[in-house]
Amino acid sequence: MKHLFMLALLTSVLAGTALSAEEFPSVGSVTLATFSANGSGCHVGSVAANISPDNRALTLLFDSYIVDSSESPNPVVQKNCVINMSLKAPPGRRYAFFSIDYRGFADLELGATARQSTEYSFGISGQKRIGAMELKGPVSARSKPRC
Repeated sequence: MKHLFMLALLTSVLAGTALSAEEFPSVGSVTLATFSANGSGCHVGSVAANISPDNRALTLLFDSYIVDSSESPNPVVQKNCVINMSLKAPPGRRYAFFSIDYRGFADLELGATARQSTEYSFGISGQKRIGAMELKGPVSARSKPRC
């Protein structure tokens, strides 16, 4: 049986306060101060992070986040990835996630189910946002769900 779910790309749009294009920080002035990714779904070095030149998008590329139960004796296979990062931005600027897109593909046989869930925690306050999606087989498609 083939039960495969792959998370290939996570794009997070960053937004400051309502600013015009001229008020956004200059090119390259927002950088990643720290970044780490670790877990059973993202081994060290398998996640790349990039900030767009206009400082409005953060893209995380997962090059090996694959959940495959086709060769497992256990029908439930789980993977996780913990991302820790901090941004360095010009003084007086604050950023937040505005929208999040997930892109990848799923190949599930009839009766198989894949569930992708995400929990975001921000700063010292620990504010959390949780998003999830569930796919039920049969499905064999590229996906672009939004949270």
